[in-house]
Order: sequence, then structure tokens, then C-alpha cells
Amino acid sequence: MSRNISIRGARLELAPRFVKSIEQFYAVCTVYDLSEDEASYLSILPVEVVRRIIRFAVGVRTASQMLSLSRADGEQNKPPPTSFQIGVRERPIWEHEIAQGEYQTLSIKPKQNVCVAHDGRLNRDHSTYMLHHEFRVDFAFDKNSTDGEVWER
Repeated sequence: MSRNISIRGARLELAPRFVKSIEQFYAVCTVYDLSEDEASYLSILPVEVVRRIIRFAVGVRTASQMLSLSRADGEQNKPPPTSFQIGVRERPIWEHEIAQGEYQTLSIKPKQNVCVAHDGRLNRDHSTYMLHHEFRVDFAFDKNSTDGEVWER
């Protein structure tokens, strides 16, 4: 496996691996969110048990990186006050992009005002891994948000 490959070529060729990593990220977020929801059965489990379930499902190394993203709400979630505000809106991926093999590399968590960029990487030995970079913003809108919701804020 010593052939050269361009960045775009690698992203498209290895898209199934990267998409699987992004789906694992969504699953971990869903399980973690359900464990914090009082109406969910997962909320009765201790946090450490939920973490062990996640580690079992996606592997220790992957789970450690995903669980290290802060999950705090409230005051810790707010960026420091500044003279301007930053808002992020996720746009839906278009059908022609899907046909070309593209995939969504950005996740929005509107309740926490967080934007997560999924950065697929390729090692020299052609093994892949995914970095999830979390950015806190003043306003976050997912792909289902309307123009009216965005302009209200």
C-alpha cells in the first residue's frame, strides 16, 4: 500500500470508513443525551455505566476521544462575552453531492450551541481515523432550521 493518493481522492475512496465514524459519533451523542433525559430509561444508569456501554460499542480509543468533548450545559456552555456574536447554520447536503460520494462533515447541536467538525484523516499506512473538533458558538442552527428562526436570533 505505498501508492500515492490525493486528499480528495482519499476522502472519496475512504468515504465509507469516515461515514461510519461519523455515525458512531451520532450514536454516542444520542446515548449520552438519552442518559441525561429524565424521561429515558438510560437516565437511571450511573454515568460510568453509560460510558462503559459507549466504550464497548465503539472501542476504547474512539470512545475516549468522543467522551472528552465537553457535555456541560448552562454557564460553561456560553462563550465569553464579546462585542460580537457568532452563529453557525448547517446546510443540508445536496443530492448531486451525495451522487459524487460526498458526505456531511459537520454536526450541529443546537441545544448546546455547539458545532462539531468531523475531520477524517489518513495515515501513511492507509489506516484511517476521525478527529471530532468541537466549537462553541453563540447560536447554532441545524439543517432543519428555517430562515425565520435564524433571523429571529
